Amino acid sequence: MTIIIAYKEKDKIWMGADSQCTDGGTAIHLKTEKIVKKKIENIDIIYGVAGYTRVNNILKYNFNEPQFDENCQTLDDYMYKTWLKSFRKTITKNGFKDTSEGIDNFNDSILLVGIQGRIFRVDSNYQMYEINEDYTCIGSGSSYARGALYVTKCMEIPIDTKVGLALEAACHYNIYCSEPFSILSI
Repeated sequence: MTIIIAYKEKDKIWMGADSQCTDGGTAIHLKTEKIVKKKIENIDIIYGVAGYTRVNNILKYNFNEPQFDENCQTLDDYMYKTWLKSFRKTITKNGFKDTSEGIDNFNDSILLVGIQGRIFRVDSNYQMYEINEDYTCIGSGSSYARGALYVTKCMEIPIDTKVGLALEAACHYNIYCSEPFSILSI
């Protein structure tokens, strides 16, 4: 259980996350970041995962993003064809593929991907779509965070402050997420 927030403004993406993991009724505070920042050549990419921390580990230590050549393909072509195919292969190769219900998925996890001022969501069945709003949230505290972001969207305050307030709201009302928070940007 968690709260992950992605917020875009122009070409910049912020992601915020809590640090709690839940094992049954036990709260575990993680040192492991729920947000992963990487580079594809000279392009920054940022990931936030709600669900199993194994997906974060795979993204951080085992996933080698395919090269993105802006001269040969659009970002949509890259994300929907090249990146998603490579991510799916890496999940399978690292033993996290689940076909127990006859559906190919990656075990009840959701992934947010920020790249070049855009936010994509990848559901556990590998369904991927771009978020049309300036912000989105995943995880057990997402409805509270979304409400806080809606209230602050027209306020003249820094984006990292908006994300921080939304994290606080989520953790105040949802027992499955808690401080400390991390807020990163690309």
